[in-house]
Amino acid sequence: VKKCLICNDHYPGVRGGGASPVFPCRGGGATMVAFSPKKGVANDHVVVVAPGEVLGTQHESTRVTNALFRFRNYSSIEGFNRWCRAGAPHHGAFTLGDFSERIQQVAELWGVESILV
Repeated sequence: VKKCLICNDHYPGVRGGGASPVFPCRGGGATMVAFSPKKGVANDHVVVVAPGEVLGTQHESTRVTNALFRFRNYSSIEGFNRWCRAGAPHHGAFTLGDFSERIQQVAELWGVESILV
């Protein structure tokens, strides 16, 4: 996949579709994180954190930047089930490197619950 900017047909606007950057993601150890509203927890929000690995592949047919993530502590199915049950939305973010402890510390400073998957 080469780096490019394409018209995003998924979100047509008044003046035409938006633009989507498309590029390959570098593989390696990574941390996935989500911040989401969740009733019944401190400050009604939760930070969900999952250490793992970004694989050096992607689904090219989606025509958007994407990556494959492997959970460190669980199989794909179990990890994703735990991710969803923790309250994470279907969109998250990842960064290369293991920042799970630091992200949990930030959640504590914010006064919100953090869940490690």
